[in-house]
Amino acid sequence: MTVWILIAVLAASTLGMKMIGPALAGNWEPPPAALRVISLLGPALMAALVVSNTFVDGRMVVLDVRAAGLLVGLVALLVRLPMIVAALMAAVACAGVRLLIGI
Repeated sequence: MTVWILIAVLAASTLGMKMIGPALAGNWEPPPAALRVISLLGPALMAALVVSNTFVDGRMVVLDVRAAGLLVGLVALLVRLPMIVAALMAAVACAGVRLLIGI
């Protein structure tokens, strides 16, 4: 549950930073380099949370069926399948690997 609270807090703070900065600066437009960083901040944060939640269990790094689901989901998104299809494929991959190895 604390992971979801962390995600919500980080998403809200990212949105706040994106909105408060230009509002405080008035008509000042941030430089293009700063705009590129701001646009990549949210996806990078989400990717870091997904990867850390997938491969970390407590204080140990683990490689289990969640890695198979993440890989299948990544490939599905890279071939430009819809997000819901990629998520379903990842879930099926996790279930299939669990079935194969008997967890």
